[in-house]
Amino acid sequence: MRGLCNGNYYLPVREILDIKPGDRILDVGCGTGEGSVMAGPGVEYLGIDTEPGYVEYATRAYGRPGVTFQHSDVHRVEASFTKAVVMCTLHHLSDDEVRKLAVRLREIVSGDVSVADPDPVESRGIQRLILSRDRGRYIRPIPDHLRLLGDSYRCRAVLTKDIPRLRLARLTYSLCEPLS
Repeated sequence: MRGLCNGNYYLPVREILDIKPGDRILDVGCGTGEGSVMAGPGVEYLGIDTEPGYVEYATRAYGRPGVTFQHSDVHRVEASFTKAVVMCTLHHLSDDEVRKLAVRLREIVSGDVSVADPDPVESRGIQRLILSRDRGRYIRPIPDHLRLLGDSYRCRAVLTKDIPRLRLARLTYSLCEPLS
């Protein structure tokens, strides 16, 4: 089921972040590791998640040289990165937690951050039904997510699309550039 739903929804992030050899990518809330598709040759990738079962699965399924996973919270990560992705995570965090995440990312990520989350405004029919059953307790319109990041990043939505194959979710991808 995992592969059927996946549909490579991380692939737009490669282009949004303009990932190139030499980049060090942090994937916050990496889940079961599908985001490691972003890590091509010469790209280092660290996926972190607070669910140990997800991290164990990700390590078995996707771990390879340059691609690692860690059971950790972003506030305990002690490395630096050139770019980061926060995929389908913000709707699990309170307003205060999102603001703290933005501050922490500015401390450890030198470049841009891509944020993608389910879009309750742009979703239709079955997508809205599925979103209403999601475990995330903080489902917000995308502009509200982005405003919470506004003290640390200048964010703008760049793409809204259905997850391929099943079209059961609609994601909005945003680019967040660090404020000087």
